[in-house]
Amino acid sequence: MKTKAIIIDGVTIHCGDDGSISKVDGRTGDYRSSFGGLNHDGYPVIGIAGKMHRIHRLIAMAFIPDFDESLQVDHRNGVRSDNSPSNLRQMTSGQNNRACRKSVSGSSSSYRGVSYYRRNKMWVAVCSMEGANYYLGCYEIESDAARARDAASLAYGFSKESLNFNVRDAQNLLLCALRVAQLNQNLLK
Repeated sequence: MKTKAIIIDGVTIHCGDDGSISKVDGRTGDYRSSFGGLNHDGYPVIGIAGKMHRIHRLIAMAFIPDFDESLQVDHRNGVRSDNSPSNLRQMTSGQNNRACRKSVSGSSSSYRGVSYYRRNKMWVAVCSMEGANYYLGCYEIESDAARARDAASLAYGFSKESLNFNVRDAQNLLLCALRVAQLNQNLLK
């Protein structure tokens, strides 16, 4: 296991590439390694000098070159307990929200960016970016709305983790939409 040392609140912490944290116990003087306990959000945390710290941020500080304190640390695979350096990356709050895989709690759809519109009895696809919602159309089939949302998400530069389906499906749908747009342009000439 590879470790890197960082200093947090005057305490030397050794961060392991397996996602563990090691430090000298202040009461006993023993060297202890831990993966931490879980906080109320389900993130592993560890107490250092009387303060709780999220372990994924500590690992990122140690292993991510040019770590930026103002950015958030995201888990690529969405598993909060997987704090290996290869699973961590830094991004803005907006990028982190777009990278989230989960659909909104209480939503009428199991897909992200899709909701049921009762008036028309159709599924509506929406892509949210920088506080604005972009309407992508109504669809009779829920999964079609989700695929339209994926294609738009890919076009807007969202990460692959934000997609409902795989990247190849979104790329193919986006390419089809571009071909149709080109054909329409040629017909108008």
